[in-house]
Amino acid sequence: TTVVGFTAWNMDLQANPVNEILYINFNQDNTCFVCGTQSGFRVYSTDPFNLTFRREDGGGLGVVCMLFRTNILAFTGGGENPRFQPQNVVIWDDRNTRIMAELRFKSAVRSVQFRRDLVVVATSNKVWVYSFKTLSLLHSIETSDNPKGLCCLSTGERVLLLCPGM
Repeated sequence: TTVVGFTAWNMDLQANPVNEILYINFNQDNTCFVCGTQSGFRVYSTDPFNLTFRREDGGGLGVVCMLFRTNILAFTGGGENPRFQPQNVVIWDDRNTRIMAELRFKSAVRSVQFRRDLVVVATSNKVWVYSFKTLSLLHSIETSDNPKGLCCLSTGERVLLLCPGM
């Protein structure tokens, strides 16, 4: 369905009477989006719209993020049977099916954002900025109450991070 330049895609969630999708996130150039589910994740292409990959061989993945169109993803556990702890971010190499790194926090992770040079993690009251290459902490920003993990990160040459202020 196209309405004034916008296209809505029907994912037909009614085919499965239990909605197992826990989280949805576009990649940085909007060519794909990734869904965290009760049993893993799915990657969809946006043009043409189709399911391109799925890995659903473990527990639930709550927060998911994909680095552009690469095999690198970030996850937290979620759902009824989480694969990982919800306060841990796992950076995953899907080509080699291995954990590259893990970041641990004292509270549940609400969102994760990638750039080629940064990993940004939002918890309910703080945003953490890490170097992607070394995973060293560059900044931590206190925020107002942020239970949804609202956070946006630019992908262009200039780094711009948006999050609720104090």
